[in-house]
Amino acid sequence: MTIHSNHIKDLFSLLFFLAVTLFWWLCYPQALNIQEENQLFLWSFDYFHERMSLPGGLADWIGECLTQFFYLPWLGALILGVLAVAVQRLTERLLPKGWMSTVLSLLPPVLLIGVMGDVNVLLSYVVALIAVFGLFFAVVSTDRPGTRPVVRYIDEAVNVFFLYWFFGPLTWLYVALRVIHDWRHAWWIALWLPVLQIFFYWLTTFEYPLKAFMLGINYYRIPLELVNPWWLLTVPVAIVVLALIGRSLKRILERRSPLFVVAAALLVILTAFGSWHLGYPKDEYELYMQDKLVREQRWQDIISRAERYQVKNNFSSNCVNLALAMTRQLAERQFTFYQSGDDALIMPMVRDNLSNWPTAEAFWHLGMVNSAKRYAYDLQESILNARRSGRCMKRIAECLIVNGQYKVAQKYLDILKQSLFYRSWAKQAETCLGNEAKVNANPEWAWLRQVRYKDNFLYSYPEMDKMLGLLFINNTANKMALDYFMGQMLLKGEVPQFMQYMGWVQRYGGYEQIPAGYADIVQLMKSNGNVPGSPYLKYIKQRRNNE
Repeated sequence: MTIHSNHIKDLFSLLFFLAVTLFWWLCYPQALNIQEENQLFLWSFDYFHERMSLPGGLADWIGECLTQFFYLPWLGALILGVLAVAVQRLTERLLPKGWMSTVLSLLPPVLLIGVMGDVNVLLSYVVALIAVFGLFFAVVSTDRPGTRPVVRYIDEAVNVFFLYWFFGPLTWLYVALRVIHDWRHAWWIALWLPVLQIFFYWLTTFEYPLKAFMLGINYYRIPLELVNPWWLLTVPVAIVVLALIGRSLKRILERRSPLFVVAAALLVILTAFGSWHLGYPKDEYELYMQDKLVREQRWQDIISRAERYQVKNNFSSNCVNLALAMTRQLAERQFTFYQSGDDALIMPMVRDNLSNWPTAEAFWHLGMVNSAKRYAYDLQESILNARRSGRCMKRIAECLIVNGQYKVAQKYLDILKQSLFYRSWAKQAETCLGNEAKVNANPEWAWLRQVRYKDNFLYSYPEMDKMLGLLFINNTANKMALDYFMGQMLLKGEVPQFMQYMGWVQRYGGYEQIPAGYADIVQLMKSNGNVPGSPYLKYIKQRRNNE
């Protein structure tokens, strides 16, 4: 191969790197946000030791170390671009030299991008894939034909042992490639790997199910005894298939026929389209984007996106209504957007690591600090691989500081100080502990201390409208509580009660004239429900149909 063609292939890889980086940064930054907010990487020996105490621990540690940089989407996109190119270049080395091989080398990374559309796939899976793939070439390059068989067997046994402990069950890819490369001398390690897995399973006194030891403890956020993510196999299987093709169809791959190259390109394009279509469902990723925008408090962006397209579920309704409330548009426009029902403003508890984020944020901004803390606790405990969350821990610490529970807040800040992107915030917050003047100098914390409930008590979800009313009575300057109180009554269809409290809107709402949304309801009452095109009438009809 000429130097000129090498430069062209380097340019090919660079263009692929740019395409992957832009894909994550511009098209799906919400996927990076979901990954980052469901883990908290700590720079401590205890954290490293905890990860290394299980098979695949090094892949897990490296994967989480890289994932923390997803806090900055552009940096996370760059990292994923580099990893995708690493898979592409390793695959290219596996195949005979030629342009058809270069094009086919895109298949595994394209499949990998599709697999990563499932946000429960962890970066440790990608790290392990690259590590075992790369080590195969490192071992092959050091092979010596005259090496004594006993020495070769010992070397392979040690390689598989350390590969499995550091990178987990994806070691089977290394084993498969070694067997394909040298069947006569490497067939036995296909038996050695399962023996190792069973041995380590016995060594850990059955703390994890055998299935996890065989398929991976750290590759998927949901424990594998609960699910069967078969799509994790597509990338390594594709690599093995290409390795077999590279050995058996070497002459075909080396041909310079433009027709073959075009056929390979079409295969890659179809695979890319299928991976994108199956791996990135529109509604699911729209919800992830809303979660990201809520976290960043980009309220107008949430509203703008909902004007173009809104997912019809309670999560989306919570996000859009929170954005409307934060921009003082809730009274005007609430029912011009989809409302899921009684839970469109405040959702009851859902036991997963995503659904209650907009509700937790609504509680925080309303001044229901204890409820915000409770939801943040539950969101963190719902991360099924038992990781911590920087976003959750920061919110919990803030709630504790607002409530004056400084000793407990110190424990959370001590943990956050061991992280990279939360460290500076934690150190700054630490200076406020016990210093009431500094706490009150923070405008958000000072405001929440004014509007929060002054007494602790329990309440049930069906009484949410009453809770919002009490919150407003506690401090009539809390206009968001007033908007939520009036909106919650409308969601429940309690229009007469809503009309009774219109005096509050006129006195405390701060509106120069009655908001358009409320005017629509007043008109409905005056005309006995005969207002064609009324947004609220449309909601009521939808509510009756659902009942």
